[in-house]
Amino acid sequence: PAGVVEDRQLDPIEPGRVKQYRGAVEGEPGLYVCGLHFQHSTSSTMIHGAARDAGYVAGTIGTLGVAFLAPIVVKFALAFGPAEYFSLMVLAFI
Repeated sequence: PAGVVEDRQLDPIEPGRVKQYRGAVEGEPGLYVCGLHFQHSTSSTMIHGAARDAGYVAGTIGTLGVAFLAPIVVKFALAFGPAEYFSLMVLAFI
């Protein structure tokens, strides 16, 4: 169920703490957390530290998104002809 943490996701050394590495929950692909105490450094609990951790998590998700969407974008780009390239060049000047 949503919002329930299973035993395999909890850290055995620190009970009640989620096992994670820089925000990615171990054993759960696609599940990320931010703002945990000492998530990556001592400043993770403060606003500027949580922002840095969130930036890392967002960058990781964005990189994975680009990697998985690249083949679709390539197929789309290869379908371009001279008229589409000309339109893109004109659009770049606007």
